[in-house]
Amino acid sequence: MNPTTNLLQPLTIANAPAGSKPIMEDIQKGFGFIPNLMATFANSPEMLKGYLALDAEWDRTSFTPQERNFALLAASLENECGYSGACAVAVDGRWQATRKPRDRSGRGHHLEIGE
Repeated sequence: MNPTTNLLQPLTIANAPAGSKPIMEDIQKGFGFIPNLMATFANSPEMLKGYLALDAEWDRTSFTPQERNFALLAASLENECGYSGACAVAVDGRWQATRKPRDRSGRGHHLEIGE
């Protein structure tokens, strides 16, 4: 059996379950597109709602919007997630990220953000 057989695929508004469609429409209106993570979570309306609830809690932290974006960008770069990293930079638009190895082993990275 192929290990990727059971992986969820990103959905569109057209092929999403009924419970996810209005949520995806709101996401589309807010972002101008539907990020892949949210499109994948749309396979389960409950999962999509849960993710958005967690995101709303994250927005209520004492971190500034720039600090939250920096944390997400750092995690994306550390996990070599080019799509999320590009998304975080695109949302803020002013940042340029440079990843430098923290040590000679190449594990971990130091993130420098310049405006």
